[in-house]
Amino acid sequence: EHLDSMLYKVNKKIHELTSEKLDIEEFEVTYIEVTFNVFDVDHVGRYIELFNLIFKHKNDKRYKNYTLETDKPLYSSFYVKSNSNYTKNTNDSYTVNFYNKLDQLEYLERNPKNKSKVTLRDKRLADGVLRLEVQLGYKDLKKTTKKFKQFLDIGFWAAIVTNKYKSFISKDETLDFYSYKRAKEIIK
Repeated sequence: EHLDSMLYKVNKKIHELTSEKLDIEEFEVTYIEVTFNVFDVDHVGRYIELFNLIFKHKNDKRYKNYTLETDKPLYSSFYVKSNSNYTKNTNDSYTVNFYNKLDQLEYLERNPKNKSKVTLRDKRLADGVLRLEVQLGYKDLKKTTKKFKQFLDIGFWAAIVTNKYKSFISKDETLDFYSYKRAKEIIK
């Protein structure tokens, strides 16, 4: 009911702005990005490093990991595309990008081409945030749903991000990267 009311208001506003009778539910979505923030994460970089090590160990030849391909630090981001999307530098299926939000803001702050102002408040809010981002292109969207309302359902997106996480990082594999003693030292 709330969703129907919101869609009505959006359609009404579109009509006011364009004088056109349009129904947003008939729009076709061709690309969308969804992000979830995991808050209060200690050692965000260590999680990202672990994600990259798991990907490297699995050695799935269907995908490329930008961080591994370009010898970026393992803690910087977990950025994965299909081979064809990576080679063509496109995204017609999907891209998975998990990263440290604070590191991203600090990078933007240092980048002279960035036009956005990064505030101290932004950085405080981003501290300890693991950003889980999935970008869906046209091919994957076509396979996923044709119902516009579904794009407005948080549960729909949580399932997509969770499935991508599971497919690249958590497939019931047991991998040891550190001894128990070393793992305890890192956590402390």
